[in-house]
Amino acid sequence: MGKYINVPQSILGTLTATNTAVLYASTLGTDGAVEGKVTDSVADFVSDGVSVGDFVIITTAVTGYAVRSWAEVTAVDDLNTLSVTGPGLPATGIGGLSASGTIFSVIAAADAYQCVVSGSNFQSVLEPGDWVLNTTTNINYQVVEVLSDTAILLTSPGSVIVGDSVVLLSTRGEGSVRVCIDNLSLMRGNIDNGQLTLHYLKGPSGGTVTQKLTVDPSEGITTDAFAKEFMRLAEITWSSKWTNVTTQMKLVGGGTQGIIYGGTLTWA
Repeated sequence: MGKYINVPQSILGTLTATNTAVLYASTLGTDGAVEGKVTDSVADFVSDGVSVGDFVIITTAVTGYAVRSWAEVTAVDDLNTLSVTGPGLPATGIGGLSASGTIFSVIAAADAYQCVVSGSNFQSVLEPGDWVLNTTTNINYQVVEVLSDTAILLTSPGSVIVGDSVVLLSTRGEGSVRVCIDNLSLMRGNIDNGQLTLHYLKGPSGGTVTQKLTVDPSEGITTDAFAKEFMRLAEITWSSKWTNVTTQMKLVGGGTQGIIYGGTLTWA
């Protein structure tokens, strides 16, 4: 019995994607500047099995085009040239994938929208609408479909490629930690690092009651938005007429990743 706030945490910790290897990964980048084309003189797109419908993604951001901007292959012109279309290059003119010096990879169409992690149990913990945070690129994607225990479908091609680090977050409280708000004497947020500190009334002399809980957000942030959201929910939960109630804390926007959740919880 008691009143609690469910603090969101990553479901399975930080994972490393084991997606199928990309068909081709450039090392020096594009070396031609041709409208509507991806040109790489050291590539052999034919031998690498690149086909119409596959995807080319930018793996290092360039002016005007973010990392993982993409284009779909419309033709394999020759060993070194692909015709492409999509948001990874301008409809007319030169830029992004059609410029020179852009680092890119080519992903097979069948793998382009997937996040794969061997040994996982996605079917037990994820549902459509949950979040995959790519901490390699600092871009977040929602789950479209859970394909199997080890594979999920995401919203954009190239969202996750082999070797990326990812964090899974539930929109339904899966993986959250229940934090008791009974007997709290003080709640405070640290604007310098986003930390939330909860002080509890002391137990009897010689007792084992924990007196303080520190909740570090998933990354250091120079705002107390995470702490303020917890405090807001605590006030609502305290006012409930029910003596046994748990309120789910939502994900908070902010930080480099764009989504803040509960990181390390430390009792003292």
